[in-house]
Amino acid sequence: MKNKFTLALLFGVLMFASCSKSSPNDPTPPTPPVPPTIKDSITITRTEVSYTPTPISEFPILSSTMASSLYVGRIIKDSDTSNLSSTFSVPVTDTNNINKVTIYTTLPTDAISSTGFASYALNQNYLNTILRNNASGQMAGIKIEDNFGNPNIQFRFNTFRSMVGADVDMNSLFNLGFSDTTTVDKKNKIIYLQIEYTKFRIDCEPPIYKDFIKIPKTNSSYSSLFGNGEPKIISSIAYGVSYIIAMVADSSKTNDLITALKSYKQEITNASSMDYNNLSTSDKAIFKSTKGYAIALGQDQKKYANAEDILIDITSGYKKIINDLTYGGYPIRYALSNVSSFTGYSKTFNLAQYREVTEKVPKN
Repeated sequence: MKNKFTLALLFGVLMFASCSKSSPNDPTPPTPPVPPTIKDSITITRTEVSYTPTPISEFPILSSTMASSLYVGRIIKDSDTSNLSSTFSVPVTDTNNINKVTIYTTLPTDAISSTGFASYALNQNYLNTILRNNASGQMAGIKIEDNFGNPNIQFRFNTFRSMVGADVDMNSLFNLGFSDTTTVDKKNKIIYLQIEYTKFRIDCEPPIYKDFIKIPKTNSSYSSLFGNGEPKIISSIAYGVSYIIAMVADSSKTNDLITALKSYKQEITNASSMDYNNLSTSDKAIFKSTKGYAIALGQDQKKYANAEDILIDITSGYKKIINDLTYGGYPIRYALSNVSSFTGYSKTFNLAQYREVTEKVPKN
């Protein structure tokens, strides 16, 4: 019995071995795929540019020369709107060509309005009258903006075009010495503070039952005086003070600079007692050691040695316009309307925004 079992076991082992041996007719198994050779890669940083439509309905007054050429009721050619940050062509003052306008102010005053042919003299006489009679100190609005909460955003000076409201190279205003689209050194950060105090506006309204322009479009002189497109009229001028301050600081000093600027913002809210010298010695030392640039609307632009010089200058102007009821500041912004319909005019430009993108690419 034992021998029969042993023979059966041996027969089973031989059969298994026979079945396990590959047949010469079996197909050849496929060759395993060879993974591709991975080339060395390098990390690069490139700049992506996107464009944001930026509408402007109130235009900046960028110099004293420009300020002295503007007055409410002035009609300008449509072609002059191609560059709203520069002076316009010769104004039309001949009373045979234009009708009288009525100008008024947002200040509560006994000098309710004034009617006459639009001119710089009419504008200034009315301005002086309302300031002499101003007893309220009412302001139309104040705007204070900054990037203290997010100083890590790296941006170029061209960003300030949207704050100013003009599509011009900020180099011409900030006295940068380089294009506003130039990348700022990555070890630095730009901290900004914008202060705009609008004390009042002078506005105009169209003549009753008449047009602003007296002569018809068919008149042979019309196109030379008012252009071929839809003429515009300066319908409002805002008066006050407006400053944009940009400080370039080493990243390691950013927090100290922001702390000092917060102290400065707190100081200028105390209208009656505001004084730059009220700041701490450490705050003033930070401003003195920080590179600063500034734009002041309605004024000729200055070049400053440091941020301290800027803030001293601004504090003086800001304090005066708040506490002196008879001081109107500067013409800082103006608005335009279409002559025929007296509807507001706005202009849109594309603001370039830059973003750095880091990615890996094959090494050559």
